[in-house]
Amino acid sequence: MNNEGEMPQCEVKQRLLIEDEYAIIKTAIKKTRRCNVILDKHNASKKVAKYSRILVISDGSRAGVLASEVLEQISAEKHPLGCTVLNAANDSVGAFPKDCLNNDTAVFVFIDSERCKYRERILNLIKEAFTSAKGFKNVRFVVHIFVPEPKGVPEGVSAVAEREYDYILEKKEEMRSPSGCYVLDLHRFCREAVRDNGLNLTVLRSVNMFGILADNTFSTEFFKVAEESFKIKKVEITDEDHSTIVDITTVTDTVCAAYWALYNAVPGHEFNVVSHRVSKAMLKRIIFEGFSNCLSLTDNCSPKKSIEHRSLNSLKFNGTNWKLQECELPLSDTVKKIVCYQVCLPFSYDSNTAIYEGRLTQLKSAEMLILREIDQICRKHGINYFLAGGTLLGAVRNGKSIPWDDDYDIGFLRPEFDKFRKVCDEELGDRFVHTCYYNGTKSHYMVDKIRLRDTYFSTKYSSIHAVDDGVFIDCLVYDATFKNKILAKIHDKLSAKCGYLVQAYWQELRRDELRLHQWLILKLLEFLFPIRVYHSIYSWVISWKKNEKSPTHVIDSVGKLIGQGTMPFGGLEGVKRIPFEDNFMAPIPENPKNYLVYAYGDGYMQPPPYCKRQAPHNFARIDLGKYLFAGDYDADFRNVDLRGELFENDDSM
Repeated sequence: MNNEGEMPQCEVKQRLLIEDEYAIIKTAIKKTRRCNVILDKHNASKKVAKYSRILVISDGSRAGVLASEVLEQISAEKHPLGCTVLNAANDSVGAFPKDCLNNDTAVFVFIDSERCKYRERILNLIKEAFTSAKGFKNVRFVVHIFVPEPKGVPEGVSAVAEREYDYILEKKEEMRSPSGCYVLDLHRFCREAVRDNGLNLTVLRSVNMFGILADNTFSTEFFKVAEESFKIKKVEITDEDHSTIVDITTVTDTVCAAYWALYNAVPGHEFNVVSHRVSKAMLKRIIFEGFSNCLSLTDNCSPKKSIEHRSLNSLKFNGTNWKLQECELPLSDTVKKIVCYQVCLPFSYDSNTAIYEGRLTQLKSAEMLILREIDQICRKHGINYFLAGGTLLGAVRNGKSIPWDDDYDIGFLRPEFDKFRKVCDEELGDRFVHTCYYNGTKSHYMVDKIRLRDTYFSTKYSSIHAVDDGVFIDCLVYDATFKNKILAKIHDKLSAKCGYLVQAYWQELRRDELRLHQWLILKLLEFLFPIRVYHSIYSWVISWKKNEKSPTHVIDSVGKLIGQGTMPFGGLEGVKRIPFEDNFMAPIPENPKNYLVYAYGDGYMQPPPYCKRQAPHNFARIDLGKYLFAGDYDADFRNVDLRGELFENDDSM
């Protein structure tokens, strides 16, 4: 069925999880740095390789299929000659098409050694690809193989390195299996290609592919466990589940690691790639903890004399500065995602709100106190403001704040903001504070903030300054700019540069975070004038055209979109009110479409993939004080002392 509204709910939930995998990989590819790679190890010449064409060879395993689908989608943008896919599981795949290689081709090979029935096809395709590549100096191969778990590891050793695994594979009787022999052949072909023919080739190895739609033994057994647990409403952990520690590598990490290796791993090397190290007992316990509202737990565990380890040492690959995509999230989220797919349950990343430790509801209640205070002041003085940023998006799309958002933003046009600044400090109630650069609060954020006193809500960056740092609402300003497109662009970029200067000065960036000339300029400016002078210059630059009578465009002067270009003025002239949180009728632009398209694209009404549903900040300190206790805002808490808790006055309780 083409219409999402007509699709069964189970299919909708599963489709969203698949789309999330695509989004994770696309984001990782976009962020992949492109280093000077040693393409000729013998003379150590380095160059930044640019690949005009992609070739994907796979045996139909989930990692290969996912890589093929994503790389085909992005090839038009990054690889103009496109992406060719050779899936050995497809009976129609015949001889290797020699015209799919040129001198700037990147070749990815994804193999699961359990899929031995495609062995001859894969080996033939690889042989022919290697042969065809001999005439091209810059063709690059990345071969990712899921290999058998290492067995026969000495007692006390928890993981084996690349050459150590090779030895175990070749010498240990425990490794004699069709999969083991398959991998030996693959390794031999790869060594010959590098050693004898000089091909630019890197081998990545993992054990136990783990993820949605993976059909290898480990994932299939996990799927059965999940389904049985929901069938009997109980998770049963046996003694055997504790006996072995193994590695798992997610399908998304498999694809992301291969693309990373293309630009950052030296040819001629083998690398072990690992997402997580687990026991079956650990995975079962995570299932219970993620769904404890509907599952019970039985854990029969007796003392263990020893635990068998079947793991790969991934230090070498981590040394390329690779950061596993799935490892940015707790293992619990990875497991929960797979379980939700198998049993058709709705999914959300627990880690997105984990930093709040269950306090997100109270946090938003505190922010509503601030919003109501601002609204009261603006109504009293006839000042127009509107919800902005993600807060506006939530109001339009959800009818409330975005569930995973952690702060509220409001917006003003410059004339209205100047009115607000004039009355704000006098009108705010005692439990609020207006922090900005000019009123003695020593705050040099690019935005003015209205904060709730006696709370903390700060990032690692903001915690280095002894300023009021409580729960806040950001006041974003939208300034008129030049009607001439070139002058408007200069205005926007100049505003961004001035803002960066103020933030760099205030943040006191270390020498190793700046280039030498940037650091010298910053030190000179610090010597010449105090930071308030530069902040005043910045404010003058961004409000350059504040007296423009009929602007056509504005710039996001102090928000996250500064430097992005101009935004149409149409729709911001007036405001209307719509239902929001806590029975509050919130003001929004009369026509918010231009704003939302500018900030979020044409598809702003479509919720983002799960991996994008994350809080925009990384908070280092959250303390709601008396506002933790809903409605009990007269609770006796000590007043905040910015020097530290031990300086606080006992009399204030």
